[in-house]
Amino acid sequence: MRRTLLALGIFALFLSFCSYGYAADFPVTDAAGFQTALTTAESNGENDTITLSEGTYQTGGVTFTYSAGSPDEGSLTITGTGEVILDAEGTDRVLDISSSYMTDITLQNLTVQSGDIVGNGAGAYIYVDAGNINVVECSFKDNSTDGSYYGGGLYAYISENGSIDVTSCDFTGNYAYYYGGGVYAYISETGDITLQGNTFTLNSADQYGGAAYVEAYVGDIDIIGNTFTSNDVATYSGGALYIYQDYSGTITLDDNLFNGNTAASYGGALYLNPCCGNAVNCLNNSFENNHSDSDGGAFYLDGDYNTNAYLFNNSFSGNTCGSDGGGAFLEMEYGDLLTMVSNDFYQNIADSYGGGAYLYVYDDGSSFTVDNCSFRENESYYDGGGLCYTDGDYRAAETITLTNSLFQNNISTNGEGGGAYLYLEYGGAHCLVSGNEFSSNDSYGDGGGLYTYVYEGNLYVGNNTFDQNVTSDDGGGAYIESEYGDLMVENCSFTNNSCGYNGGGVYAYPYYGDFIFRNNLITGNTSAYDGGGAYLYPEYVRYADIVNNTITGNTVSDEGYCGGGIYVYCGDDNTVYSLYNNIIWNNSASDGNDIYLYDSSYLNYFYVYDNDFSVLSTDFSGGDSYLYESSNMDVDPMFVSASDFHLQADSPVIDEGDSLAPSLPEIDLDANARVYGNSVDMGAYEYGSGPIGDDDDDDDDDITTSTSSSGGGCNTGAFVPSLLLLLAPLFILARKR
Repeated sequence: MRRTLLALGIFALFLSFCSYGYAADFPVTDAAGFQTALTTAESNGENDTITLSEGTYQTGGVTFTYSAGSPDEGSLTITGTGEVILDAEGTDRVLDISSSYMTDITLQNLTVQSGDIVGNGAGAYIYVDAGNINVVECSFKDNSTDGSYYGGGLYAYISENGSIDVTSCDFTGNYAYYYGGGVYAYISETGDITLQGNTFTLNSADQYGGAAYVEAYVGDIDIIGNTFTSNDVATYSGGALYIYQDYSGTITLDDNLFNGNTAASYGGALYLNPCCGNAVNCLNNSFENNHSDSDGGAFYLDGDYNTNAYLFNNSFSGNTCGSDGGGAFLEMEYGDLLTMVSNDFYQNIADSYGGGAYLYVYDDGSSFTVDNCSFRENESYYDGGGLCYTDGDYRAAETITLTNSLFQNNISTNGEGGGAYLYLEYGGAHCLVSGNEFSSNDSYGDGGGLYTYVYEGNLYVGNNTFDQNVTSDDGGGAYIESEYGDLMVENCSFTNNSCGYNGGGVYAYPYYGDFIFRNNLITGNTSAYDGGGAYLYPEYVRYADIVNNTITGNTVSDEGYCGGGIYVYCGDDNTVYSLYNNIIWNNSASDGNDIYLYDSSYLNYFYVYDNDFSVLSTDFSGGDSYLYESSNMDVDPMFVSASDFHLQADSPVIDEGDSLAPSLPEIDLDANARVYGNSVDMGAYEYGSGPIGDDDDDDDDDITTSTSSSGGGCNTGAFVPSLLLLLAPLFILARKR
């Protein structure tokens, strides 16, 4: 038994000796003791912990320094108990930690203040070849780097592989001339960087990242739950935060607050530059009252080479910029994908384009999706009071999708598109605008609610509402133009809009391709000149089908102008115009109260069948190009009320349409099935019909439907899948006749 106890005692003593050989603890109470502990820890080959008692540790003009002396040097932890202040009193760097070997460095519960140096990291300088840098519950105050250097408060650099984690720290009043007034964090090869739960206040830099500059070559960057307030960049970009990712990885910004930050150039609060196939997730962040003198009042995204960016549930309010993108400037190039879902842009201002947001594509292959976002009370001087998209002098994106979003009370004071401006100038791009509400927007130029132009590609505008929008030019509710592609406008409501020229409700200008205008409600609109409700200008299209619309109560206000309900300008020879099943009734103008057809050529073909109107006027150059049939009616359609344009049960236009009309829709404006009864009804609503697929026991199952393409319903509130809309209306503009 004695031998056993003796052996156990010797083994315990051996374990104690081994433990002492691999870990060393240094309790410190003064500045001299702190430097002694650092010097000892440099070369003892152990995992060292230096614990500082509460108090102020002044450098006395000599930086606290640690430099690892061998490749087998262990980790270093410096931690404070109580309030521990490391103070350089404005004479030098506070803390210098470096290792050319692999090691882990941890700073915890320290205040690092009043460093001032011509060099990197005036507060704390941490450089390791490989390993992990952890800075936890520390405070960095009033540190300043002079000259072209980085990291006023904290400089954290890993030259090979490792991770940097800065958590629950406070950075106040720090300055760097070049990168990262508060923090500079960089990993040159592989590793992740995390900033979580920190506060950054009143930090500044002359060049990039007033509060923080973060860069990783390969690895993830996570910025989570931080607060950035009143940080500034004097010359260039990223008033609060500048992020650069060289090669690959995922950038995540989640639940951060950016308030009152400024930049002289791009990104008043945030500049984000991912490269080469990176993923960006920007989620649940708030950007408030930030400013840039150039682009991106709050946020500038410079997507490059196949970046996939996802912005979800962010709010942008009260941000301003001296150029484009009051809330955000989002640039994508070379095959990038940007998806914006459930973001709110409120009271942002741009001195040039895009009061709420500016979307810009640099080259081909990029695509944008904006879904379920809101743009309210934003202002731009030029185009796009709420939202502006343009491809500038470069090829357009592959697809622009704008769905289920709200544009309300935005203004373009000297440009086009009070609510939204979408300009696809270069080839091969398709544009889908569906399920949106445009209300009370204002523009000086075309398109009070919406301006959309597509040069080469299909354009679909469907399932939207346009109400009380105003422009001094054409298209009070919407201005819609396409050149080398098909254009469809369907299932939209244009109500109480006004314009100073043509098209109080809508101005549609298709140039080539096919044009379908169906299932729309157009009422209460006013234009000074032609087309109180709608001005349609098909130039060289093959077919122009105007089918099953309700156009009533619209006005041309100035004397001598035409088409109170609808004005159709027929531009080229050999276009076939089909007006079927429309209610165009009780509109007013000097000439052509309901319909005015103007033909500037000789060989257009007009089919005006099965409509309800009072006055149709024409101005034709000549030729036998006009075919008018007695199937048209002049009767009161008997709407339910002055504000409800469904049909009463005894309406004389029920079953009076042509069920074989070209481009007859499958559904009506309520997304109920056509055809119900003996024949299709006139107008946008089918009396008595129910949703397609109704399988209850009532008479609604007795429905005959057409085979022409359609989609959605303006008043259902249901989400219409973008893919289905793209496959159907954009690419298959079906014809029945």
